[in-house]
Amino acid sequence: MKQIDHGILIHKLTYSESSLILSFYTQQNGIQKFIFQGGKKKGTAIYPLSLLELTYYRRPDSELGKLTGVSASESIQHIPFHPVRSAIAFFIADVVRQCLKTEQDDEALYQFLKEKIIELDTTEELALYPIFFLSDFSYHLGMFPNIPEEGGKFFVLNEGEFTGHKPIGEIIVEGEVVDYLINIFEGKRSELSHTQLKKEAFEVLLNYYALHIPKFDTSSSLDILREVLY
Repeated sequence: MKQIDHGILIHKLTYSESSLILSFYTQQNGIQKFIFQGGKKKGTAIYPLSLLELTYYRRPDSELGKLTGVSASESIQHIPFHPVRSAIAFFIADVVRQCLKTEQDDEALYQFLKEKIIELDTTEELALYPIFFLSDFSYHLGMFPNIPEEGGKFFVLNEGEFTGHKPIGEIIVEGEVVDYLINIFEGKRSELSHTQLKKEAFEVLLNYYALHIPKFDTSSSLDILREVLY
């Protein structure tokens, strides 16, 4: 039976000379994988974070659906053709692929990802975009850190909280980057221009994810991103 869904491309693998294995985070069915026979020869642009309408068939006894057609569901103008945006998209797709494993639908999460992709296509704050994405995405993953009203001098990574007292035996971050991160998590982002703190905050957030997401490893997508942004 033919089915239609909307999906965000998070991984692409060459299957044969003309076919692809594609992984999507879909609007109705969470994470889904498809074989797209002849997909390499068809005209639709398929790139990391593509927003696509999917037409497919799926057998009940198979984890791999058969994709028969794709078409763009949103007008994305710049991501596929802008080297920095493309590098960010590759990294974000890698993060999403490693963090989301379930076939359960989540409309709020799908809309969040869709809005962030459209933002990536238009924003001029490219160096801050991955930092904002990681902080905002943590909310949807249930790992948004606790921030007390008085703020904090320390970010306890393994506990997911900011605190004013230095704990013993915990994985902590301290220094100027802590205030920087609190501003990011609280959405106070108008004055975040310090280049070195951007780089430091990005690395802290990567470590935070690595502590809370099993087998989190973005090394395959990080080298280019670090080179072009930080």
